[in-house]
Amino acid sequence: MSAPSAVTPLITIYDKRDCEGALKDVSGPIYDLTISGFRKFLPLRLLVGYGCFSRSATLVEIFMWFGKGQTVNLPEFCTAYLKPIEVDFTEKPEMTVYTGPSFTGQQKTFNKADADLVGTNFQDTITSVVVESGAWIAYRDINYQRPQYLFTRGSFNGTSSEGHFQNNAISSLKPIAHSCPC
Repeated sequence: MSAPSAVTPLITIYDKRDCEGALKDVSGPIYDLTISGFRKFLPLRLLVGYGCFSRSATLVEIFMWFGKGQTVNLPEFCTAYLKPIEVDFTEKPEMTVYTGPSFTGQQKTFNKADADLVGTNFQDTITSVVVESGAWIAYRDINYQRPQYLFTRGSFNGTSSEGHFQNNAISSLKPIAHSCPC
């Protein structure tokens, strides 16, 4: 589900390390860069919006994300999945987490980052998520330590195939800030 005022991201893939020789502009996900014809290491530049890389086709567990104007170089021989992220930054970020499957159990709504969910009684208990606005990065460990999960506008049930995140394994979270991909 896309945000109402979201800008469609645009990523350029280059065939030379110095960002010369543009090969392709991308505005949708590429589920495997190697299968898509990008067999060698290539730099990418995000022209508009935000994007992320994932090691899995679900595009939820991410290992790198980047913002407008940034150039990203992936390590050699890295099979990666690329996803441009559509986010409306005019809205205040809002994410509600639930301890039960299918959006049941205790719930808490977040509007800002939380480096340690221990004090909220939600550390390692989150089973489903609803993002009303913004995009959020959830971390398995406290203090924003990896691995990371990306949640954009929509509903995610970690107990089913549409959730694609590990149940009871989120310890910190923060919204993606428009000013910088922190």
